[in-house]
Amino acid sequence: LVQSNPQMLQTVLMQIGQEQPELLAAINSNQQAFLEMMNQPIEEGSDAGPSSSGSSSAGGPPPRATTIRLTEDERAAVERLISLGGFDPNMVVQAYLACDKNEELAANWLFDN
Repeated sequence: LVQSNPQMLQTVLMQIGQEQPELLAAINSNQQAFLEMMNQPIEEGSDAGPSSSGSSSAGGPPPRATTIRLTEDERAAVERLISLGGFDPNMVVQAYLACDKNEELAANWLFDN
């Protein structure tokens, strides 16, 4: 959403601040990493999202979804974080990225929130 419509960044950050103030604080603490993540090209059909076999309307990410590519080590870190407390996978990825891919910081944030 933000890459295709950069003027929405402030609105998106305000919404994050209202719904998840701790995530906004993590973004503010790691602004450079957040900006780098936001400026990464969006790649269709990456391994990070559900795969699609057949028509493009079935099985792919929902409209406006951002696909984020993670290395095998990063995926393993996300899986470990998910298994720590049965956290929502999307929340874990957001926390992991907002904490500059620091697994320990992400775990602390997830347990605190």
